Order: sequence, then C-alpha cells, then structure tokens
Amino acid sequence: MKKETLDQSGQSIMEYVILTGLIGLLAMAVVKQFGSTLKTKIQQSTDAINKTITIN
Repeated sequence: MKKETLDQSGQSIMEYVILTGLIGLLAMAVVKQFGSTLKTKIQQSTDAINKTITIN
C-alpha cells in the first residue's frame, strides 16, 4: 500500500514538470511570434510621449 502512494507522488511531480515545460515552450513561442510587433508598438508609444513632452 505504501509503495503505491510513493509511485503516485512521483507521477504527480513528473506531470508538473511536463506541464511547466510545455507552458515555458508556449511562452517562448508567443514571445518569438509577437515580440517584434510589441516592440514596434511600444516604441511608437514612447516616441509619441517624447514628442508631446518636448512640445510642452
């Protein structure tokens, strides 16, 4: 009985490791896909703010 509990505990840890790895890979794919677009939008916003500050 005790051995089954230990086996299930190890299985749970492996499930968390696999899930964490998949989430990490998904996050990297999203950043790679949309990173340059976000960088451009942030730069445009920064330029607009700097332009407004310089005028005033």
